[in-house]
Amino acid sequence: GEVQGSKALGIPQKVLAKLLESFSVAQTTERPQRGGRSGGSSITYRITNTLRDKLVLHILVLCLHTGPQFTVDLNELVDFLRMPQSQCRNLLRIVGAVIISAKDGAETGADGIKPGGDGVLAQLKAPLKLQARVRRR
Repeated sequence: GEVQGSKALGIPQKVLAKLLESFSVAQTTERPQRGGRSGGSSITYRITNTLRDKLVLHILVLCLHTGPQFTVDLNELVDFLRMPQSQCRNLLRIVGAVIISAKDGAETGADGIKPGGDGVLAQLKAPLKLQARVRRR
């Protein structure tokens, strides 16, 4: 079936359908009957904590991949994702990133990293050291 809202969001139909399939749970709701006729049904999409984490993990990998030297500013991520820094750090570790100070991670300024900065960076380094995800209760 067609996913409603594709045009309003400016997202191609197939892309929106794949995003909803990958990161949400569809729920069918029956509409009340009117005058003896069926009210039909509607589909709403809900995101669980696990699926939210899955989406954030994908966003983190994309940010790290596009950042200079596979690096991203942790404070900017926390602001953008509106999540506690501790949770963001844990998710970054799951994808194999290490947390470093900007002073440690910056040799040159030409790549977009500020040398001697006082921020905290997350960086993907080879070889990756993946951490098993701890399940919430």
